[in-house]
Amino acid sequence: MKRGNEELPNMKKIDNNVIFENVEYLAKGGFGTIYKAVWKDGDIEQWDSLSNQWWRKKKWIGHENFPVVLKCLHNSQNITSEFLREIESHNMIVSNCVTRCFGITKDPESNNFMIVMEYAKEGSLRQYLNNKFNSIKWADKLQTLQRITEGLKSIHVKGLIHHDFHCGNMLKDGKWTIITDLGLCQPANVKSSQNNECEKKVYGVLPYVAPE
Repeated sequence: MKRGNEELPNMKKIDNNVIFENVEYLAKGGFGTIYKAVWKDGDIEQWDSLSNQWWRKKKWIGHENFPVVLKCLHNSQNITSEFLREIESHNMIVSNCVTRCFGITKDPESNNFMIVMEYAKEGSLRQYLNNKFNSIKWADKLQTLQRITEGLKSIHVKGLIHHDFHCGNMLKDGKWTIITDLGLCQPANVKSSQNNECEKKVYGVLPYVAPE
């Protein structure tokens, strides 16, 4: 994907004409609205030289179709290059314990950018613990902690920091615990020239923010 003269080689631009079906509202946060949808054609995997077209993966692991999360970023018509690089950091990390970002597209109505991400059927770790804490075996609790540790290690190995690390930004999908929202804890239209001003503001969930 390109913004101005800058290339973002690892960020896949998903055409605005791609069909997302069964769009369902999930939640709204300070900087984005989250929807669940089914990606009708699925993600591009590789070029099929025999049929002379892209081969698409139409089913995601454990599903009969390709469910995704669409995160619509508020006020992102003028999205900054710095913020796009934060999104791109998802694709620097290859781990089953960090959510996969399939690419970025645009809401045709609002012109806001939308991130297309992996869907986790059991929701956030917070929801999962609230619903099932008393029935979860200790072995499963330890496995959850292990997955979180593996995901966090894979982020740090790349020299990255999460910025908004709490149980609401960890997802459960079967046996997997997946860290999500890497670097997406500030408005999409904040420019580098505003960094000093932004440092005076608190982004994220207050009980999990470092005191300094």
